[in-house]
Amino acid sequence: MPVFDTGGLQALWSPHTGIVDWAEVTQSYGRDFVKQGGDVLLNFPVKSLEVAAESQRSPGTGEGSITHPVRIVGSTEAVRCRYVVTCAGLYSDKLATLSGCNPEPKILPFRGEYLLLRPEKSNLVRGNIYPNNWLWLCEFNDVRHRRTNDTSE
Repeated sequence: MPVFDTGGLQALWSPHTGIVDWAEVTQSYGRDFVKQGGDVLLNFPVKSLEVAAESQRSPGTGEGSITHPVRIVGSTEAVRCRYVVTCAGLYSDKLATLSGCNPEPKILPFRGEYLLLRPEKSNLVRGNIYPNNWLWLCEFNDVRHRRTNDTSE
Protein backbone atom coordinates (compact mmCIF):
# COMPACT_ATOMS: atom_id res chain seq x y z
CA MET A 1 0.00 0.00 0.00
CA PRO A 2 1.58 3.31 -1.01
CA VAL A 3 2.10 5.93 1.65
CA PHE A 4 1.23 9.51 0.77
CA ASP A 5 0.43 12.74 2.57
CA THR A 6 -2.99 14.06 1.60
CA GLY A 7 -3.31 16.62 4.34
CA GLY A 8 -6.25 14.71 5.83
CA LEU A 9 -6.76 14.74 9.57
CA GLN A 10 -8.37 11.40 10.27
CA ALA A 11 -10.41 8.69 8.55
CA LEU A 12 -11.06 4.96 8.49
CA TRP A 13 -9.78 3.06 5.49
CA SER A 14 -12.08 0.16 4.74
CA PRO A 15 -10.97 -1.71 1.62
CA HIS A 16 -13.67 -4.40 1.79
CA THR A 17 -16.83 -2.32 2.03
CA GLY A 18 -19.18 -1.10 -0.61
CA ILE A 19 -22.26 0.97 -1.13
CA VAL A 20 -25.53 -0.93 -1.32
CA ASP A 21 -29.04 0.33 -1.97
CA TRP A 22 -30.71 -1.60 0.87
CA ALA A 23 -34.16 -0.35 -0.11
CA GLU A 24 -33.76 -2.05 -3.50
CA VAL A 25 -32.33 -5.22 -1.93
CA THR A 26 -35.24 -5.42 0.50
CA GLN A 27 -37.83 -4.78 -2.21
CA SER A 28 -36.26 -7.52 -4.33
CA TYR A 29 -36.44 -9.99 -1.42
CA GLY A 30 -40.06 -8.97 -0.89
CA ARG A 31 -40.96 -9.60 -4.54
CA ASP A 32 -39.28 -13.02 -4.41
CA PHE A 33 -41.09 -13.84 -1.17
CA VAL A 34 -44.50 -12.88 -2.61
CA LYS A 35 -43.81 -15.02 -5.71
CA GLN A 36 -43.29 -17.98 -3.35
CA GLY A 37 -46.66 -17.37 -1.67
CA GLY A 38 -45.59 -15.21 1.26
CA ASP A 39 -47.10 -11.98 2.53
CA VAL A 40 -45.21 -8.76 3.12
CA LEU A 41 -46.45 -6.38 5.81
CA LEU A 42 -45.29 -2.78 5.51
CA ASN A 43 -45.62 -0.05 8.13
CA PHE A 44 -46.33 -2.67 10.78
CA PRO A 45 -44.97 -1.37 14.11
CA VAL A 46 -44.10 -4.47 16.14
CA LYS A 47 -45.00 -4.43 19.82
CA SER A 48 -43.94 -8.01 20.57
CA LEU A 49 -42.66 -11.19 18.94
CA GLU A 50 -43.48 -14.53 20.54
CA VAL A 51 -42.62 -18.09 19.61
CA ALA A 52 -44.84 -20.81 21.04
CA ALA A 53 -42.98 -23.23 23.29
CA GLU A 54 -42.83 -26.83 22.05
CA SER A 55 -45.46 -27.83 24.64
CA GLN A 56 -47.82 -25.21 23.20
CA ARG A 57 -47.50 -26.52 19.65
CA SER A 58 -49.73 -29.53 20.11
CA PRO A 59 -53.04 -29.89 18.25
CA GLY A 60 -55.94 -28.01 19.82
CA THR A 61 -53.99 -25.05 21.20
CA GLY A 62 -55.32 -22.61 18.67
CA GLU A 63 -55.68 -22.19 14.95
CA GLY A 64 -52.36 -22.29 13.17
CA SER A 65 -50.33 -22.99 16.30
CA ILE A 66 -48.50 -25.97 14.78
CA THR A 67 -47.72 -24.62 11.33
CA HIS A 68 -47.42 -20.98 12.35
CA PRO A 69 -45.74 -20.87 15.79
CA VAL A 70 -44.59 -17.24 15.59
CA ARG A 71 -47.01 -14.57 16.80
CA ILE A 72 -46.29 -10.94 15.97
CA VAL A 73 -48.32 -8.33 17.79
CA GLY A 74 -48.59 -4.96 16.10
CA SER A 75 -50.32 -1.72 17.00
CA THR A 76 -53.69 -2.71 15.53
CA GLU A 77 -53.51 -6.45 14.85
CA ALA A 78 -51.63 -9.67 15.52
CA VAL A 79 -50.47 -12.15 12.90
CA ARG A 80 -49.13 -15.70 13.03
CA CYS A 81 -46.45 -17.03 10.75
CA ARG A 82 -43.95 -19.81 10.28
CA TYR A 83 -40.96 -17.61 9.43
CA VAL A 84 -40.15 -13.96 10.01
CA VAL A 85 -37.79 -11.75 8.07
CA THR A 86 -37.48 -8.29 9.53
CA CYS A 87 -36.14 -5.22 7.85
CA ALA A 88 -36.18 -2.45 10.40
CA GLY A 89 -33.09 -0.41 9.65
CA LEU A 90 -32.09 1.56 12.72
CA TYR A 91 -34.78 -0.27 14.72
CA SER A 92 -33.13 -3.66 14.15
CA ASP A 93 -31.60 -3.59 17.64
CA LYS A 94 -35.06 -3.19 19.17
CA LEU A 95 -36.52 -6.06 17.12
CA ALA A 96 -33.60 -8.29 18.05
CA THR A 97 -34.32 -7.62 21.72
CA LEU A 98 -38.09 -8.14 21.29
CA SER A 99 -37.49 -11.48 19.57
CA GLY A 100 -35.15 -12.73 22.27
CA CYS A 101 -32.16 -12.74 19.94
CA ASN A 102 -28.74 -11.45 20.83
CA PRO A 103 -28.78 -7.68 20.25
CA GLU A 104 -25.07 -7.75 19.35
CA PRO A 105 -23.65 -6.40 17.19
CA LYS A 106 -25.19 -3.02 17.90
CA ILE A 107 -25.93 -0.60 15.12
CA LEU A 108 -23.54 2.32 15.20
CA PRO A 109 -24.90 4.89 12.78
CA PHE A 110 -22.59 7.23 10.97
CA ARG A 111 -23.68 10.17 8.91
CA GLY A 112 -22.79 9.52 5.31
CA GLU A 113 -22.05 11.86 2.47
CA TYR A 114 -20.99 10.76 -0.97
CA LEU A 115 -18.42 12.99 -2.56
CA LEU A 116 -16.73 12.56 -5.90
CA LEU A 117 -13.11 13.40 -6.47
CA ARG A 118 -12.05 15.51 -9.37
CA PRO A 119 -10.84 13.25 -12.20
CA GLU A 120 -7.23 14.41 -11.76
CA LYS A 121 -7.34 13.30 -8.08
CA SER A 122 -9.14 9.98 -8.61
CA ASN A 123 -5.88 8.03 -8.32
CA LEU A 124 -5.64 8.99 -4.62
CA VAL A 125 -8.59 6.89 -3.44
CA ARG A 126 -9.96 3.65 -4.80
CA GLY A 127 -12.57 2.87 -2.15
CA ASN A 128 -14.63 4.36 0.62
CA ILE A 129 -13.21 6.63 3.29
CA TYR A 130 -15.18 7.11 6.47
CA PRO A 131 -14.59 10.29 8.45
CA ASN A 132 -14.27 9.39 12.07
CA ASN A 133 -13.99 11.00 15.46
CA TRP A 134 -11.62 8.39 16.86
CA LEU A 135 -11.83 9.76 20.41
CA TRP A 136 -15.63 9.44 20.36
CA LEU A 137 -15.39 5.87 19.04
CA CYS A 138 -12.90 4.92 21.77
CA GLU A 139 -15.14 6.46 24.43
CA PHE A 140 -18.19 4.66 23.00
CA ASN A 141 -16.42 1.28 23.04
CA ASP A 142 -15.16 1.89 26.60
CA VAL A 143 -18.66 2.78 27.85
CA ARG A 144 -20.17 -0.21 26.03
CA HIS A 145 -17.49 -2.50 27.49
CA ARG A 146 -18.13 -1.20 31.00
CA ARG A 147 -21.90 -1.53 30.56
CA THR A 148 -21.73 -5.17 29.40
CA ASN A 149 -19.22 -6.15 32.10
CA ASP A 150 -20.71 -4.19 35.01
CA THR A 151 -21.50 -6.48 37.96
CA SER A 152 -22.13 -3.73 40.50
CA GLU A 153 -25.94 -3.90 40.25
